[in-house]
Amino acid sequence: MPVLKPFRGLVVCAALAALASPLFGALRIATYNVAADTDRNNDGTLNVADSDFVVPKTVAAIQAMAGRSLAGNAQPLDVLSLQELYDSSTTTTPITSATLTSIVNSLNTIYGAGTYAYDPLVGDTTGQGTLLTGNGPNGLIYNTKTVAVLASSRIGTPSGSGIARTPMRYTLQALNTTGANTFYLYNQHAKASSGTANTDRRNYEADAVRADADALGSTAHIIFTGDLNLTGGSAEAAYQDMLAAPGTTLATNGNPSSGAANLVAGPSRGFDPLASTFTTSNSAYLKYYSESSTSLTARFDFQLLTANTLPGAAAAGLQLVANTYTAFGNSYYNASNILSSVNSVSGSVNNATNYNTAATGYTQAMLANLTASSDHLPVVADYVIAVPEPGTTTLMFAVAWFAVRRRRCLALPQS
Repeated sequence: MPVLKPFRGLVVCAALAALASPLFGALRIATYNVAADTDRNNDGTLNVADSDFVVPKTVAAIQAMAGRSLAGNAQPLDVLSLQELYDSSTTTTPITSATLTSIVNSLNTIYGAGTYAYDPLVGDTTGQGTLLTGNGPNGLIYNTKTVAVLASSRIGTPSGSGIARTPMRYTLQALNTTGANTFYLYNQHAKASSGTANTDRRNYEADAVRADADALGSTAHIIFTGDLNLTGGSAEAAYQDMLAAPGTTLATNGNPSSGAANLVAGPSRGFDPLASTFTTSNSAYLKYYSESSTSLTARFDFQLLTANTLPGAAAAGLQLVANTYTAFGNSYYNASNILSSVNSVSGSVNNATNYNTAATGYTQAMLANLTASSDHLPVVADYVIAVPEPGTTTLMFAVAWFAVRRRRCLALPQS
């Protein structure tokens, strides 16, 4: 008996669930510098009494990322690495952030109680305990229905001459999956501004992160996220060291002025999913830019991946879905799956050429929330837990396709 048309979608979803559940999961991962929300009235919380309270706009931007179609898939965020959180601490310990609490509470109002949580370990900053010193620490929000945090740790110690804000490493596990479903996510916010002293501090931080990742071994699936503040573009040693092949001598080890012997790169080399060459204020690279939302001039925000996390990798486990990595609000994939830009150098993403178009999919409300909530644009991408057969790629592509289709069936409600 033929299946009635209104019920075909349900049959497909049921078949996919039965076939695919043991094999993989699909995850939407984003990184976002939220520009240090400020407690203007010093009451220890972020609320409407604060004159530039922007958490609702940040949450709206997160919702917009959930509703965005990437390679035909739209779903709520599963992992969100955040930089420039509001520092709610008045002493060095415990380190807390009202930004995390406010965002999680808002998301759970939208998606259901207990859906989202934040990791309690928050990064340190130079001068921790004096509010907003170092522009706020790094932290993580995650979807408890799809991801578990197995461990979290800080890398190094902030100082006035080295790391400005503690990079974080999270050991994450995709839930409702089998096989190689554990992966690592780094979250960093490197020293800002140009000049030798600042680029040296970025080198130091990049090499500390690289050394930590190299110790995980060659089989680890790793995403390096965050605001790298590469004022010098891809020519900076910090970026080059993250991408350096094993055996390469890195630029700095320890405080750049300490004279310590340099590190040698190990197996956890980063790869850039978009391009390994870019500069600032150059229209050729505009589609990669994430800074600033009102004057696009630079590529500061990243998701760098180890080789086995790239699309089409032979290793089972977390893999980027091709044609999904975007600077949200700026770049987008067109009908030919070519990354395109929606603005001009030094222009704002919130302009009439960018919204309400079939090509971009961005709306005026989306872009208004982005420009109001932060000077940075988030970088978002979709991943799957792939289980390829040895020596074949057919199953891997089938897994990625089924994962996307399955998450359409399982997607949480949108507001």
